[in-house]
Amino acid sequence: FFWPEGIKPSEYGIYRVATDDAQRRMAEDLPPEEVAVAVKSILSSQISLPYDELTKQVVKALGYARSGSALEKSIKSGIQRAIELGFAYEDENQRVVVK
Repeated sequence: FFWPEGIKPSEYGIYRVATDDAQRRMAEDLPPEEVAVAVKSILSSQISLPYDELTKQVVKALGYARSGSALEKSIKSGIQRAIELGFAYEDENQRVVVK
């Protein structure tokens, strides 16, 4: 993925929302770091969600009407990145919890 000069992917703090089809990116064009920021945002208000529900919420937050296998793969990668970055953790009940 391309990052602007001076921006570290691990410190990226925004996620872009597609408002129409022309702006909607392909799933493989979603950086895990950007998806991780969406995860952090959702969990900051929800505290914790089951993994599957979190995936659905992230899909909506990014501006997609529905999911497919490529989008789910990108979202799961982003959830994992959120865990790696310390934004969240997965508990024993398979819920993703905000840190």
